[in-house]
Amino acid sequence: MSDAKKELKALQKKIAALEKEVEEAKLREIAWESMVEVAEEMGYPIKKKPWEEAMKDAKKKLAEMQKKGED
Repeated sequence: MSDAKKELKALQKKIAALEKEVEEAKLREIAWESMVEVAEEMGYPIKKKPWEEAMKDAKKKLAEMQKKGED
């Protein structure tokens, strides 16, 4: 098999893995949103932070996770 074909197969595998990760992330998002909605309905104040602050915290956590993945 030529180098180009090997590289193409490797890239196709990587794309498939990334697509799976995206799908799993979407499912986690749906599950998380559902849990938050139920908790809020039960009287537990989950959504305390303003959106900008929550996004800042989420981006910080994501950067930390990515850094751990590089190690």
